[in-house]
This record gives sequence, C-alpha cells and structure tokens, in this order.
Amino acid sequence: MTVLGVLGGSGVYEIAGLERATWRRVASPFGETSDEFLFGVLDGLDLVFETNYLANFALVKGLLPLLKAGHARVVFQGSLGGSFGKLGSEPGEPGAGAARAYQQSKIALGLFGMELDRRSRAGGWGISVQLAHPGVTPGSEIAPALRRMIPSNVVNWAVEHIGNSTEAGARPAIDAALTDSDQLTMFAPEKWFGVFGPVTTRRPFKPYLDRAAAVRLWSRSEQLLTAPRPQRGSQDQN
Repeated sequence: MTVLGVLGGSGVYEIAGLERATWRRVASPFGETSDEFLFGVLDGLDLVFETNYLANFALVKGLLPLLKAGHARVVFQGSLGGSFGKLGSEPGEPGAGAARAYQQSKIALGLFGMELDRRSRAGGWGISVQLAHPGVTPGSEIAPALRRMIPSNVVNWAVEHIGNSTEAGARPAIDAALTDSDQLTMFAPEKWFGVFGPVTTRRPFKPYLDRAAAVRLWSRSEQLLTAPRPQRGSQDQN
C-alpha cells in the first residue's frame, strides 16, 4: 500500500476531497511527537499530515543536488515556540512532553536553516536561505492536540481580539520566498513582540544563533538518517 507523507500540513487539513480524516498519536523511536498525526484518504491515496524536523532535513538533503543546480531558495517556517530556550542534547530526551517536543522541533528547524546558509556560502552552493514565522494565528489548524488543552473560550477570545488571520499568518513565508535579497533574515509580524501585524524583517531568534548547536544538529541528523531503522513490530509495542 502506498502512503504519501506531507511535511507540514497546517492550513491544508481541510483540503477538499479528504475522506475518513482521523487524528492519531503515533509511536516514535525518537521520543514523543509534538502532536497527533492526521490520517485520511484523497482520491484513493492514503495521506498522513505532520511536521517534524528530521523529515525536513531528509527532504532537503535528498534534494540538495537539485537545489544547488537551480540556485534555489529554501524558506524555513518557524514559530514563536522556537524563540527561547536551547536545543537539547538528544532527540526524545527524558521528560520531553508534547510542548517541549514542539519547541525543540522549531529550534532545530531554525538551526538547520542557519547551518544550510553557512554551508552554502562556504561551499559556493548558490542556495539562499530565509527564515519566517507566522506569529499567532488562533483561527488556524496548527497543533490541534496542543490547542485542545486550552479552554475553548480562551481560543474564541483570541480569535476575536488578537493574532493574525490565516491569510496574514501566511504572509511572512510568502515574502521570504519572494524577496530579492540573498542575505538571510527572518520575516515576521511587526506588532506585540511578533504576535501579529504587517510583515517586517528582524534578527533570527537567539536560539538559532548557536553555531555549535547547529553543527552538532547537522551531524546528528545525518547519523540518524543512516542508522538502522527499528523493526515495525518493536515500534508498535511501544
């Protein structure tokens, strides 16, 4: 059976024609996932929507020859969840719950973007990198399992009074993709510490600037991609 995995999915969960949509928690050999996975069927094809750092690394690494040949731009979509803290020493570190896993994945994505930019410039790859984050978009479908932990009246108030619309939340990533500049920067909402508002550019989040962590993350990611995969039976028993 063929299953198509979608890296990301926030904002397209309600895609027309998606049938038998169900949210499921999936066991991972690298620790607890930051959210549930959305499973469904589209035109007879099984789909799974989710975002995680390692899948994005694997995709970019696999496409690297094409990205170099096309002098491509890669935009890394982060979130305010990655604006504080630091990267842990190992995936699935003890005591890491869903919120911690989400924060770590966003820090990892930013560090990956910074290291890809550094390696491209040092090696003359011709790949330009930009960073973006949408601010707070309370009306979107981002991280539904985490959202269910918040009282519905609080979510409804936020939708009415603060945050970006889903359209405004998409704007930073669009501007990052279309900018004429090849200098790495972060595109983000302007108002209230990046929560909402028109798009501006800013310095990358402090956790993204940890060069040693970025180098360590790249090396560890390559190791994980080449490590033997766990047997399905043992994974299902976790």
